Amino acid sequence: MDVPSTIHHDAVIQNGTMVDYLQFTGPTLTASFTANYPGIAGWNVVASGFFDVANPGRPDLVVQNATTGQLDILLLSANGQALVGTILGPVVPPVHGSGTFGFVANEIGNTLVSQLPNGQIDLLAINAAGQLIRSDLIPGTVGLPPIVGVGESIQNFPIIQGVGPVGGANDSIVVQYPNGLLDVLGFTGDFGLAGGVAFTNSFALPATAGSPPVFAIDQDFNFAGRDANTPDLPFPFTIQESVGMVGQLANGQVDHLFFNSGYNTPVADRGVEFATLADNLTVPTGWRIVDAGLVAHLDFFPVVT
Repeated sequence: MDVPSTIHHDAVIQNGTMVDYLQFTGPTLTASFTANYPGIAGWNVVASGFFDVANPGRPDLVVQNATTGQLDILLLSANGQALVGTILGPVVPPVHGSGTFGFVANEIGNTLVSQLPNGQIDLLAINAAGQLIRSDLIPGTVGLPPIVGVGESIQNFPIIQGVGPVGGANDSIVVQYPNGLLDVLGFTGDFGLAGGVAFTNSFALPATAGSPPVFAIDQDFNFAGRDANTPDLPFPFTIQESVGMVGQLANGQVDHLFFNSGYNTPVADRGVEFATLADNLTVPTGWRIVDAGLVAHLDFFPVVT
């Protein structure tokens, strides 16, 4: 099934200190802004969130040293185009996005989602001094395949209906198996309370074996509710119109995958990939797709209502 030719969707790529924010209309690249953030060569963008306590509504980036695993929070200007400060953080396992899983006292920004070599998921809280103040190893997650991203639970509804409880405060985490199969994980509990977060269930998205490698989830939806840029998608969702993932084809093309969230639709449609959109951009050599959708979505390409 095709998506409307007017659909807007975002992606972000990085090469050293350069981060390029991209917007596509249908499959066509229609806007691009390359920002230079000095000093981050050798550091990979791994997440975005609100970490600047002096500017709580301003989205920032999280980078991780490719060699040591140390984190650094990049505080960005009001338009996202310049680096205005940093908060050097701890050395932690690889981070694969950020989200909401409850709140720890003195935590800044979004909870970071990391993964140990054995597959176990570790939730991390950072304070304003860049110190690790809470780590929550989630039971039952040892042996999971690699995390490819975190999808926001819109208004406390998981990105896929039934994968985690409605009314919970936890976002959804997506993993991908070596054969391309995508699996959405649901959680309950509260990161900031005794007992922490528990893994509740998972849902393998139908017929996704063979999918290209995915690098980011919901780059157009994060912290903005329904994506008003896509009112004509084929399912009239009232919670979230679709789940969008950013992947890369074998030839280097950026590939957007769209999944039915399962809300207010037949059970058989839940998690079904109803469209894929191969964009007219091949990721240049030396560049990689990164999870920086919050900055792209709010600073560079705001939703058009």
